[in-house]
Amino acid sequence: MLAVQQIEEKAPRDDPAFTSMVTTAAGIVKEEVHTLRRLVDTFGNLARLPDKKEAPIEVIPFLDEFYDLVRLTWKETTFTCEGSLPEGTTITGDRMLLKRALINVVENAVHAMEGAGVDSVLTIALSIRRQHLSLAIMDEGPGIAQVDKIFNPYFTTKEQGTGLGLPLARKIILDMGGDLRADNRGEGQGAVFTTTLPLLKISNT
Repeated sequence: MLAVQQIEEKAPRDDPAFTSMVTTAAGIVKEEVHTLRRLVDTFGNLARLPDKKEAPIEVIPFLDEFYDLVRLTWKETTFTCEGSLPEGTTITGDRMLLKRALINVVENAVHAMEGAGVDSVLTIALSIRRQHLSLAIMDEGPGIAQVDKIFNPYFTTKEQGTGLGLPLARKIILDMGGDLRADNRGEGQGAVFTTTLPLLKISNT
């Protein structure tokens, strides 16, 4: 964290674009470190998450930050977005824990594609269905061999995987009153992880 602060302080200020990039990256890193500290404190017991800080979350600004984070983290991966949401669409929950849950899902998808040696294209599709936000993360990897086990704690197909990322993500979503489901898109077409969350409101109007 100290190194990040030093980089931010010493970055040249004569290039507005570079300054903006450094400031954005530093902000993302600081927030992620704070989130990880909260998770590490209680990670030994999957049944117990850090104390939630629930508040209304306006979805469009939240997703803008989320997209910045994933593009900064996985620069070699192409991210595409489908669908749109009305301005003012709002859910309620812990903003940082929700971001961590979605990052865990994206990380799983990216690793699946890298392991299969396929072109890394990941699609995030948005929609509103029956007063719920639907956010589907679709990869083009090999698919899920054991869908029924994918959210079991400590189940992993990766050599260095912990088997905790997806169970933790699903618990966070369930604690927000939503759900996280996994399925295959079709033979050889990859996997889809769909997060659904109840809406607090759809529009300011």
